[in-house]
Amino acid sequence: MNPVKDAPKMSIAARAMALFQRFGLRACTMDDVSRELSISKKTLYKFFTNKADLVDGSVRSFFAHQMASMEKVTAKSENALDELFHQHQQVMEIVAGNGPSMLFSMKKYYPETYAWLMDQRKQMILERTRANLQRGMDEGLYRTDVVPEYAVWYHYAQMVALTEIDWFPDNLLKDRNFYHYGLRSYMLSIVNDRGTAYMNQHPLASLKLN
Repeated sequence: MNPVKDAPKMSIAARAMALFQRFGLRACTMDDVSRELSISKKTLYKFFTNKADLVDGSVRSFFAHQMASMEKVTAKSENALDELFHQHQQVMEIVAGNGPSMLFSMKKYYPETYAWLMDQRKQMILERTRANLQRGMDEGLYRTDVVPEYAVWYHYAQMVALTEIDWFPDNLLKDRNFYHYGLRSYMLSIVNDRGTAYMNQHPLASLKLN
C-alpha cells in the first residue's frame, strides 16, 4: 500500500462512512455520496467500481481506524480495568454512530463485507480479551482461578449477542446503561477484592451513558 497514492481513496471511504451512518447503508446512493462529498461521479468511480466496493472500503477503513484508537486506549490506560472502561466508552460511540441496524443492513445487502467484518471483530475481541485477562492477573486485579478461555468466550458471546437486533426489544438496544450493565457483569465475573474496590471507585463506574 502506498500511503500517498491511497490517501484520496481512504479519505473518500472515511467520509462515505459518515454518510452511511447518517442516512443508512441501504438508502445512501452513489449519487448521494458524489453530491454530499462534492466530488464528481467520475472521481468516485475512479476509486470504487460500484457501491458494494465503496461500502467494503468504507467499512475496512472504519475498522482500521477503530483498531488504531483501541491501541491508543490500551497504551494510555492505567491498568486492565481502566482499559476495559475506556474501551467500553469507545464501543458506545460506535454503537451510537452505527447501531445494530447497520449490521442488519450490511448482512442483508453486502454479505461479503459483513462476513469480513464479523471475522475481524471475532479475532479482535478474542485477542484483546485474552491480553486484558493476562494483564489484569499480572496486575493483581483479576482472580487467579479464572479459566481464561471460559472468560474469553463468555465475553465474546456477550458482545455478539448485544448486536443481534432480533434478540432484544428496541428500548433496551437504545438504552446505553443496558450495555454498561453487561460490562459490569463481565468485570464482576473476573475481578478479585482489589479489583472490585478499584472498579467501584473508577470515575466511569457509575457513568450514566444515555
